[in-house]
Amino acid sequence: MDIVFGLFRDAYLTGKGYQLSETLTPVAPPNLPDLLYEFYRSTNAANVQKDIRYNVLYDSTTSLKLSTEEGNSWVEVYVAYWKAIGEILRIEEARRTNSQV
Repeated sequence: MDIVFGLFRDAYLTGKGYQLSETLTPVAPPNLPDLLYEFYRSTNAANVQKDIRYNVLYDSTTSLKLSTEEGNSWVEVYVAYWKAIGEILRIEEARRTNSQV
């Protein structure tokens, strides 16, 4: 999760929208081939919202400070992204094992 939110913070703070959009990619970039897997495996369904909220709103090690309203919106976006990544990974695993999803 740290990789995705590190990229998110850097892109947000520098105002680079294209790089910000790359943090929501459904395909791992060549330089980070395990990005999707690591992001999805970094939490679970019971803690995903709390973990993402911490990274977006409460992480004191970063200079990124968002309003609660904007931060909560980003939390919703990344929770939906986490769920979508789970589905993508299930489909990829089914393809590799020749099983049905």
